[in-house]
Amino acid sequence: MPITPRRLLAALIALVLTAPALAQETQTPAPEAAITEKASVRVPVVGDVPLPRTLRGWTGHVEMGLNGADGNSESFNVRAGAGATRKGEIWDAAAKFVYSRNTSGSDVTRNRFDANMRNDFRLEKDSRWRIFATTAYEYDDFQDWQHRLSQGAGIGYAFIEDDRTTLIGRLGAGVTGELGRDDGDDWTPELIVGVDLEHQFTEHQKVFATLDVLPSLENFTDYRLTAKAGYEIIVDPESGMALRLGVEDRYDSTVTGGKKRNDLEYFVLLAWNF
Repeated sequence: MPITPRRLLAALIALVLTAPALAQETQTPAPEAAITEKASVRVPVVGDVPLPRTLRGWTGHVEMGLNGADGNSESFNVRAGAGATRKGEIWDAAAKFVYSRNTSGSDVTRNRFDANMRNDFRLEKDSRWRIFATTAYEYDDFQDWQHRLSQGAGIGYAFIEDDRTTLIGRLGAGVTGELGRDDGDDWTPELIVGVDLEHQFTEHQKVFATLDVLPSLENFTDYRLTAKAGYEIIVDPESGMALRLGVEDRYDSTVTGGKKRNDLEYFVLLAWNF
């Protein structure tokens, strides 16, 4: 069966939606606790239909940024995305989707889609240690490959985790496949070294940053690096509208064909949190 973006995206979404059900199956509360919890917890509904168990407790946002010119020069740039997070006593999850497209005159200079998902399972309630599993999918018209799929797992540790600041380090291993290359599909085992930072300055302002270094386990001089940092300001708390600005960088030491190793992107976006 050929690999298509639709099938890959369906697999990624299924992984995130089934993870909480698997985590809950591993914890069977005592009968008394189960009765108390059932009586005290209100099941969220949409209209008259209760939300499925796997969709409860999620928060998210959609975001979009546009800019262009028409006259002596013609250009149009768009970046749109959506994200969702869920935080529980032992299970956290996050998913993010981003699409960007740039045109200059009649030429397309960027056409890229990213999907990233991660599940974190604490070893026990309030533990700083956790096990993580991550899946990522990339589509890019300006690479040697058509699709890139990455999967990995490992351990993480929360150096700081309070109401205002979260700092988590991650160490693990995984595999990345570059599909649709002219010289055939290529799969590479990788080490995963990462860090996530989020700090809430005020109720309406925060900064966030993520760094992942992914050296090949076959040759450490071949590596990929992804970094993202940004600043968010809640503009209208009632509607959830926010301004998000930042920078995202992707570095690949193995690119060929005269392509640049560094791919840097700035963004200024309007977002709506829900």
